[in-house]
Amino acid sequence: MLNLINKISQIICLLSVLLLLNSCSEGEDILDGQRFGLDVSLETSELLSSGVVLDKPINKNKSKPIFLPKSKNYDSWTHRNGNSQHRIVHPSFSDDPKLVWKVGIGKGNSSKFRLTSDPVVSNNKIFVMNSGSVVFKISKIGLIEWKVNLTPSFDAESDTSAGGIAYGAGKLFASTGFGELFAISPDDGAILWKQRFKAPINSAPTIIDNQVFVITANGQAFAIDVDTGRIRWQQQSTLASAMLLGGSSVTSYGRLALLPFDSGELTAVLKDSGVRIWSASVSTTRKGSARSNINSVTSDPVVFNGIIYTANQGGRLIALDGNTGVRKWTDKDGSYSPIWVVDNSVFIVTDIADLKRLDRVTGDLIWSINLPKYPNKNKRDKSFAHFGPVLAGGKLWVASSDGFLRGFSPISGKILNQIPLSNGAASHPAIVNGVLYILNQRGQLLAFE
Repeated sequence: MLNLINKISQIICLLSVLLLLNSCSEGEDILDGQRFGLDVSLETSELLSSGVVLDKPINKNKSKPIFLPKSKNYDSWTHRNGNSQHRIVHPSFSDDPKLVWKVGIGKGNSSKFRLTSDPVVSNNKIFVMNSGSVVFKISKIGLIEWKVNLTPSFDAESDTSAGGIAYGAGKLFASTGFGELFAISPDDGAILWKQRFKAPINSAPTIIDNQVFVITANGQAFAIDVDTGRIRWQQQSTLASAMLLGGSSVTSYGRLALLPFDSGELTAVLKDSGVRIWSASVSTTRKGSARSNINSVTSDPVVFNGIIYTANQGGRLIALDGNTGVRKWTDKDGSYSPIWVVDNSVFIVTDIADLKRLDRVTGDLIWSINLPKYPNKNKRDKSFAHFGPVLAGGKLWVASSDGFLRGFSPISGKILNQIPLSNGAASHPAIVNGVLYILNQRGQLLAFE
């Protein structure tokens, strides 16, 4: 009986093997349609499938004339990209700048701390904040005149980094990741007043007339009286599930304040009352990128001829009508820096490390230049940061964490300068009276002239 069972089992196994071999010999189901290589984008494959003949490469770089306003010396740089509009026109700068001095400001970038603030300049003094929430006043020859630690006593051992600084109404304002906003005397560093919020402040404040604006991590925007520190009004947005440290700040636009939220909303309100006028969505995701799930508006809104330009980090740049919020055009690029708009063009450093020039009216690509992306191209576990572009002295300047300050032609995108920047850039630059100030990864303020 046992031998019979064994023989039956052997027969069943043999039949199973024969069936498996027979199934393997059957042909595969071949799907209809044209085949494309992995290097062909989805957009290009759709064009080819529809019968479009591409006799030249898509998005071929072009040199297109541009009118640049005459450069001039600016004597202040109060916010990121110069002012509360985050748009300065064309500062003067050397054709071949050199490092003239550097000074340490304590904590820079590390596994626990991140620099999230840019230098601001007023009355020939430079103000900076390190990643440990310590604010410094530095002379134009690199001497520290005072410093003030904004870390609260109840959280002195924290590794919190966020916030930033801005100058306006005769005061220096500093926001922190501890959820506090300070008004500081620029003369001696004395704290004039302090306002505490229920959530951290990720980005720098913006001063518009007699109000200072901040946005907290729980999706609230506040307008604060610059003299008393009292809250005048607040505006609520949707709470974001994740956000970026050192994000974008409020932008001044006539009677409006433009509020870039971490939820991906850009909201225009009356700056004096907080009444909502319109709201637009900037959120989207770049396929295949985990970081694009963070919906924060990461490019400080910029207004040019009544059109607002802003972006997120997930592959979305938009142009909106400033009065209605109606979208004019969209580009599939994100950015961590303010868009630079001049004449017929929009310049952007994208979230995937490309320097691009777009047509201001249509959003069409004029040229695109690759910037260094990864320290290790095989692992790709880290990427370089790029700050800019800034138009100065007739060139587009991009400061990068790979250790270089690069100058490009705004006409063609050709690289014209590659200047060593020790320990790599960690902030956007400020350019005042022909001198460029920038923070590096080690926590040093550098001056180029």
